[in-house]
Amino acid sequence: MRKAKIFYSNGDIKPFYPANKQKFTLEELQKVVEGNIEILQATKNRLLIVNEGGILQKLHVNHNASNCLASQSESEIVGNAVLTDKLLIL
Repeated sequence: MRKAKIFYSNGDIKPFYPANKQKFTLEELQKVVEGNIEILQATKNRLLIVNEGGILQKLHVNHNASNCLASQSESEIVGNAVLTDKLLIL
């Protein structure tokens, strides 16, 4: 079974599996990022799911998640984030 990773803003990284063992639901992703989601392209086949309003909510910088987009963006990712294969998103 494919898995994703949760990058917590405190530096922890944990594996993350869809509850239905197929694909993540919107609700699962919103729970992890603690709000509405924004989907960013990390690589050709990987997506980074972040909190859409994280900057306005003044969430902590997530260095591990920011590194996933280092070559694409100068802005930092804040809050918890999910790195996942495109195939795991509904």
